[in-house]
Amino acid sequence: MKIQQFAFLPSIVNGQLYWGYVNFQSDVSWPVIAAPYLVDLLTFSICFIICLRVKFSHRWIWLNLVIIGLISPLINSAYNYLGGLFRSNDVSYLLNNLPSMLVHVYFIFTLLIYLLGLIIVLRSSIKAATHQSSGDHA
Repeated sequence: MKIQQFAFLPSIVNGQLYWGYVNFQSDVSWPVIAAPYLVDLLTFSICFIICLRVKFSHRWIWLNLVIIGLISPLINSAYNYLGGLFRSNDVSYLLNNLPSMLVHVYFIFTLLIYLLGLIIVLRSSIKAATHQSSGDHA
């Protein structure tokens, strides 16, 4: 496949917000359309594990991982899933070309996982900060 246009950063095109996009010169198959949402899940999973297992010497590194690796997949998937229910986008393409129940289950499941994972990471961070600050006074 030949890529016609690629945008990595969020942008507004024809009045519609895109988190990034790729335009191909020809029609594409559903795995290509679904790839960004599978990469969102992979990114989230890796960053979730890192945020829970690694002790960061600088808080800004942890914060960047949370924003880029946990919050961004949540917002991207939620925005596109909800958008696909009302307008033409990647998710509406998937809904029209795959069993719609499968697409709905995938997005609802991953969005719940993203929310739960974000809550777990934020709670563990608060506990660690509370534990560390109480340990400093002892």
